Formats: sequence, structure tokens, C-alpha cells
Amino acid sequence: MTLGDLTTLRDRAEMYSRGDTLCRVLYRNKSPEYFLNVFHRDNGIMKVTRKDNSGDPASPINDQIDGLFRDLA
Repeated sequence: MTLGDLTTLRDRAEMYSRGDTLCRVLYRNKSPEYFLNVFHRDNGIMKVTRKDNSGDPASPINDQIDGLFRDLA
């Protein structure tokens, strides 16, 4: 993602929260090894996948959205 993409995401998050919460940090909570695997295995491309039921199996977003959910460990 570019800096412009991240700025747009931050701005949208702030609009969504109606200004109640200031978004100061946006990050992907993954280990350095995760990003090394993305770089080496996938040519630096973070591939979009369908959300599975890892985490909370009762979550309503399971098998409903696509995003960056792939575990490369």
C-alpha cells in the first residue's frame, strides 16, 4: 500500500467513527517473519483470501468477506 492509500484508510476510519476517535496508528499485527514470507514466497504481494473461522468461530464475518487473513507461518 502507498502512503496515500493508508492516509485514505485513516481518513475513512475517522469519518466512520464520526470524529469520536482519532486514528493515530494503522498497522498489520503480524510478526516480522510473516512479512519476510510475503516477500520471499509471494514476491511481496499480500494476497486476498476469504476470511475463515480462525479466531472467534462465531464471528459473523467468517466466510463472508475477503481480505488479508492468510497465515504464512
